[in-house]
Amino acid sequence: MSQIHVPDRAVPFNRSPLNAWFSPCVPNITLCSDLRQVFKQFFLKLVLLVTDFTEYIFKH
Repeated sequence: MSQIHVPDRAVPFNRSPLNAWFSPCVPNITLCSDLRQVFKQFFLKLVLLVTDFTEYIFKH
């Protein structure tokens, strides 16, 4: 039987799909923090929207 090559458990960071997402963050920390702020604002708006929607449903 031929030997099956098992890759290392630790996936190199540059080969992981996360690197494609975070690559703009690595050289530019301010951009990363801006993205985090945008995501935080988006999440807060989403939460507010959901709470408003549930209130609307329960009132009607």
